[in-house]
Amino acid sequence: MTTPYHPPLKRSIAIAGHKTSISLEPVFWDALRAAAEAAGVDLFINARTDVFFQGKGAPPAAELMGAALERAAAYRDAGASGLYVPGLGDLDLIGRMAAEQDLPLNVMRMGDTVSVETYAQAGVARISHGPGPYLAAMKAVGEAALS
Repeated sequence: MTTPYHPPLKRSIAIAGHKTSISLEPVFWDALRAAAEAAGVDLFINARTDVFFQGKGAPPAAELMGAALERAAAYRDAGASGLYVPGLGDLDLIGRMAAEQDLPLNVMRMGDTVSVETYAQAGVARISHGPGPYLAAMKAVGEAALS
């Protein structure tokens, strides 16, 4: 039996499109929240884990759940407001992820085969649509330009 691959915890954050090193120490998040509050900004930190976005040859999603749940706990302890798990598409595993960790769950919806209501019933609090709408729009623009 092989041990599933667990990529290291990312310690970066995208700010205005640029990746910046961060710390998962609560003091960092406390300072960030204090600055946002002083500026009158209602800050929601949606921590992302790419455990399920490994591409071909990756272990099955069920084998990666432990690593994702471990990251969720680390992000929660550091002060994250929510958990974003792009690449997790199995509804049973989505339900398990929602039930086994404390943060509001954000998933990426690819296509329209799963209804918003079904995601909500599985415990999803927020749905992202990834690049799908942009790619569809660019395809339509390209086709219109050639017709």
